[in-house]
Amino acid sequence: MDALAGILPNVERLERTVGFRVTRVVKVGGARALKAFCDVAVGHLVVIRGVRVVEGRQGLFVSLPRQQSQAGRWHHSVVPLTKEAQAHLSRTVLDSYWLAQVE
Repeated sequence: MDALAGILPNVERLERTVGFRVTRVVKVGGARALKAFCDVAVGHLVVIRGVRVVEGRQGLFVSLPRQQSQAGRWHHSVVPLTKEAQAHLSRTVLDSYWLAQVE
């Protein structure tokens, strides 16, 4: 959390201006690292499909959609332009994932 301390005020400002909203959470069962797929609306303009919640060595994290090239390399399809936007998107997705766990 220390790494986020400097950007949290900017994330809170982003939350007021950019409306990320999770429109769908599909939980994945079993002992796999993949925990859920989500769809995220950006304002009332765009939906990002295939956002993943993954269990890593340091806990849960959000992985954005990516595609594999013919050469076998992976490239992100969606890239937040700032650390604040990434933190805001991750917080929104993880909060929705935890809410879905309770239901």
